[in-house]
Amino acid sequence: MRQKCLLKISKILALVVVFISLAVVDALAVTDGSGGGAAPGGASDWRFRFIQAANLGSGVELGSYKVGNKSYEMKSHPSKNSGLMVVVGSWGLGYYDFQTEINQTDALLTHKLEATFYEIGYLMQTAGNSSLTFGGGYPLSAKGTISYSYNNADLVSEEVIGYSWFAQLGLEYTLPVNLSFTGMDFAEVILGFRQGYLEYSNYQAGSVKIGKAQLINSSQFQFGLGFVF
Repeated sequence: MRQKCLLKISKILALVVVFISLAVVDALAVTDGSGGGAAPGGASDWRFRFIQAANLGSGVELGSYKVGNKSYEMKSHPSKNSGLMVVVGSWGLGYYDFQTEINQTDALLTHKLEATFYEIGYLMQTAGNSSLTFGGGYPLSAKGTISYSYNNADLVSEEVIGYSWFAQLGLEYTLPVNLSFTGMDFAEVILGFRQGYLEYSNYQAGSVKIGKAQLINSSQFQFGLGFVF
């Protein structure tokens, strides 16, 4: 419980830093004479993007967890794999929550893996009001839990290294209602692909330790909405 509270606090603080940093960038752009109203792709554009993993019928995860020559399905729920990014001009900052569960049935083990990635993206304007965004990040906080069916003591790891990368296509979307009074220029539908690599290590439960690292490769298609001001 304490860790989850600290994780939420860290997300809030990170977003505060994002807003302050991007506000400074936006102010500098206006000072340089590139301000004077938002124009698609202009330096003063603010984009708020909400993204989550997409279930295309065969589940959220495209890959699988491997132990030796055996593969196990990674069960990831779309709502547990989602994030937010704020883009000012061409640069964006945000976070992405990752969570999956693996049932290693032959060994009676259940793996639950969580991580929060902090990510940076670079947006390039394309035809019309569409755009391409490329970026990546690293896990700032994570937790891995291994549960055994006949033992109440879970092995827990909070030590993780890794990285992520993503590519997103933003397409202009006309809302069915007029929200121009909010200052919004247009909305966008976001289609993307995301790859995450995580290595959990030093699992421990009391005096019991597992030194071998647990390697995870996550591949997800993404769907989201953006609002451009």
